[in-house]
Amino acid sequence: MSLSTTRKSLYVDFGTPPPGYVPGLGRGAVGFTTKMDIATARFSGPQLPGASTNSSSSKASKSKSSTVSGVPGQFDDAVFEAEDAEADAIWAAVDAKVNRHTEEAQKRKDAAAEAEESQRGIKLHAQFADLRRELTNVTVDEWESIPEVGQVAYVPKQTAGAAAAMPVPDSVLRMQVENDMFSRSSRVGASGLTPAELAAQDATTTDLRKLGEARASAVSARLDVAAAGLGASAPSGSGNGSVNAEAYLQQLESQTLEAAARVADDRKLRELLTSLRATYSEHAPSWIAAARLEEAAGKMRSARKIALEGCGEAPDSADMWLEAARLCQPDEAKRVLARAASRLPRAVEVWMAAARLEMTDAAKRTVYRKALEANPTSAVLWKAAVQLEPPHKARVLLTEAVKCVPADVDLWLALARLQSYGDARETLNAARAAVDPDSLVRVWVAVCRLEEARAVPEPREPADAARDLPHPNVAHVAQAAVTELASSGIGLALASLFATPLDTAAATEAAERYAGEGLHRVASAVLARARGDAPDDPALWARAAALAPSETVRLAVLRASVSALPTAPLLWLMAAKAVWQAGELGEARQLLAAASAAVPRCEPILLAGAKLETLAGAADAAGALLARARAETPSARVWVKSAVHARMIGDAAGLAELLASGRSSWPDEAKLWMMAGQSAATPAEAAAIYRDGLRAVPTSAPLWLLLAQTQVDEGKLVAARATLERGREALPSSDEVLEGAAKIEMMAGNREAAGQIVAEGLAALPRSGRLWVLAIELEPPAKKRSRAMDAVKAAKSEARILTYVARLFMFMRLGEKAKAWLQQARKVDSSYGDAWAWAWAIGSDDERGVLEADVRASEPRYGEAWIAVAKADSARALGLADVLQRVGHRCAGVHAAAVAAGVFSDPGALSRLVVLPE
Repeated sequence: MSLSTTRKSLYVDFGTPPPGYVPGLGRGAVGFTTKMDIATARFSGPQLPGASTNSSSSKASKSKSSTVSGVPGQFDDAVFEAEDAEADAIWAAVDAKVNRHTEEAQKRKDAAAEAEESQRGIKLHAQFADLRRELTNVTVDEWESIPEVGQVAYVPKQTAGAAAAMPVPDSVLRMQVENDMFSRSSRVGASGLTPAELAAQDATTTDLRKLGEARASAVSARLDVAAAGLGASAPSGSGNGSVNAEAYLQQLESQTLEAAARVADDRKLRELLTSLRATYSEHAPSWIAAARLEEAAGKMRSARKIALEGCGEAPDSADMWLEAARLCQPDEAKRVLARAASRLPRAVEVWMAAARLEMTDAAKRTVYRKALEANPTSAVLWKAAVQLEPPHKARVLLTEAVKCVPADVDLWLALARLQSYGDARETLNAARAAVDPDSLVRVWVAVCRLEEARAVPEPREPADAARDLPHPNVAHVAQAAVTELASSGIGLALASLFATPLDTAAATEAAERYAGEGLHRVASAVLARARGDAPDDPALWARAAALAPSETVRLAVLRASVSALPTAPLLWLMAAKAVWQAGELGEARQLLAAASAAVPRCEPILLAGAKLETLAGAADAAGALLARARAETPSARVWVKSAVHARMIGDAAGLAELLASGRSSWPDEAKLWMMAGQSAATPAEAAAIYRDGLRAVPTSAPLWLLLAQTQVDEGKLVAARATLERGREALPSSDEVLEGAAKIEMMAGNREAAGQIVAEGLAALPRSGRLWVLAIELEPPAKKRSRAMDAVKAAKSEARILTYVARLFMFMRLGEKAKAWLQQARKVDSSYGDAWAWAWAIGSDDERGVLEADVRASEPRYGEAWIAVAKADSARALGLADVLQRVGHRCAGVHAAAVAAGVFSDPGALSRLVVLPE
């Protein structure tokens, strides 16, 4: 039997249901019936006798009916007994207990969630929980009345055709007019429209809203300024930045009154000028003043109209034509100036203004040609025309110019510069006869320059050089100039220099001035003239050597100087140094030997000889000369040099003996105490030596720093701080001690105390490069650059600051800026070695070669990086170029390490209180 057959066999057909039959109605099923379905059949069933439909028992049974089966009213007709009540009570107790446990569990869960939420922070939606609860009370009308987000910023548009009026100050209107004029003039060339078309186009685009915004911006700016100004002077109880509204409104009212007064004054002035023009129509200044008044009021069209009318009323005034051309557009201005030139052909300023309006050189040449035809005697026109021509055409123009304007010295000199030597001499000779006496000295200076450029120095013996240093032709020219100027009664510099005896100061000043102008041989002639009056003054010979145009001339002058003044140690030393730099070691030794014989028992000569032998690698010869110096000229300097030599050659016993004897003989020489402490065996022994030195020389900053550095090396940071505190008391104006004290605080991690020390030091020493550099170091990276600019403004001539700024640019990979700053540092102080070293570190091969050649003349002496290498014993025999290479390599390594670490500061430099040789 299949499943379908089984189901069919279970189905019973009851036939057609009777009328009014509702399935399930007798069992209390009412959920799927309607009133129409029930009708009167609901009560059609039989009822028990005496039963009442409204009895209390029926109501109780209905209220106590069970809904467990899910069919409401299923047990409405059942009888409610006491057992049922007991069962219901038990079930009610069970439900209450279960509900109580459930509520307690929910409360615990809510408390835990609330605690966790409070720890994590209140979320945004929790802040509006009370508002969300109140949403249940919001009506539909209230909800619909809430505006949308986009409607909040809605600005109603102005009704079309409505009049717009807004009070605006005159200054705002004038600024708007000027901006419109500027933008209009800039758009003429870009758009191709004529000024009239562009003005017509702009006339319909007036935007009062922009004027209102400009007024609002101006008022806002004034309020900010007022707040800033009044906030500083406000009482302490009123708060910073508060504005006195009453005072500010009074100020605005006074400004309004002033603006109104200015408008009234403009009106009165306009009426006055109108009356003046009507009375004196040919008075050009009144027309010009009226046009400028309209221009100041922003009425450019009225200003141009008045200016053009003035040209018709006062056509003989060049100023009137120039004013009209200034107010017109370029094309119209050209037409105005053309009319002016035809009316006033002799007005040079009109022709010059017309030439300036032309855009090409060819058009300018045409204007100048016509101008020169009308004004052949105008030097201004000739000079302007010559500047536009190439040299060969300019020479032709100048030839005609000097014929037309023979009294102008500039035209003569310009022609001479463009000619050959022979023609230039003829031109200058003709100029001497043509120019006025006041310009004659310029002609003679040009003659001297001509002979200077023509002169070719020939090799001469020292005696000949001493006898005839300036070129004969130059000296002849100078003497001729003196004669002619003196005969003309002109008491000028060149005549007085050659006509009267000269002292050293006057001769040196004059020679430096002529050498700065390139007249080296004239400068030599001046010094030779001065040496004739003071033959025993070595300063004149030294200055002549310094101003020599070449190394050959310099050597000749120095050789001649020692022959002329054999008892001057300065000249011997200069000659020996120049010869050694030229590579002539043997001649330098001979010169120093001759100097020692000519000037016996001379300490500088003996020490120079010892240094020369050290550089040559002859340590024994240098030691012998130092021993001779100690015997013949004993001094603290000789003992220091002797100790340095002993340390360099490794003579420990000799070094100790020299330092002991030197300290007993010269206890106030700080270098001896410093060298003794550096050669001590232990830090404790070094500290004891430094303390003894400070008792003898309490004003030596290096000794204080060395003692503190020794204590830092021993780990006694507190003792080092106390030492530098005493050093600050002994040397309150020493930036070295202040720098060391600040570094101590930085080592201790107290940057605030370090900054306070630096601030106090800068207040007392505002131009200290050391303190400014440390102040920049204390700033965070983002503020270093601005702090560096403050340092540059405070101490522009401090090479240390300029070098530090260059290093900042190097760190930012701005090499060209860094090179420019380093060049400025070398220009300010060529003896600062670090500027040379950092320039070498970032320079190319060619730039390094130039630096190595120039460093010999500058001879750097100080700088942290420079001293650490140059003062080392291993570098004593090196030349300046070799030292520069070593220091440059060291700086390049420091820079590379800083770039790799991404930190600009040099920890090694900040941890050293004093720089010691390596």
